[in-house]
Amino acid sequence: MNFLIPMIQSGLGLPHVLSVSAIVFSLGLFALLTQRHLVRLLMGLVLMLTASVINMAAFSAFLPGRDGHGTALLLMLALVVQLAVGAGLTITAYTRRRSVDVTSFDELGG
Repeated sequence: MNFLIPMIQSGLGLPHVLSVSAIVFSLGLFALLTQRHLVRLLMGLVLMLTASVINMAAFSAFLPGRDGHGTALLLMLALVVQLAVGAGLTITAYTRRRSVDVTSFDELGG
């Protein structure tokens, strides 16, 4: 917890960190709702998960007795797994359809 001491001693409080996290989450949600490119959709999901990791770290730093580090590490592990699966799906989609536009994936069968 010693690495969080400069952040706690600075002028930044919990509302400031949560505001940044809300902005990052909103950007991810906006990308998820407006984009049709598969890579951009995955980037929106990554931004949303990153915002949740920021929230966990902030609550762990500012609230005594809370242990959010383990949960934040698990969320980061889920983020890495999501990136690996997303990269595999993107490569497979591009080799099959020669496009990564999600509107062209209207069939379930191969």
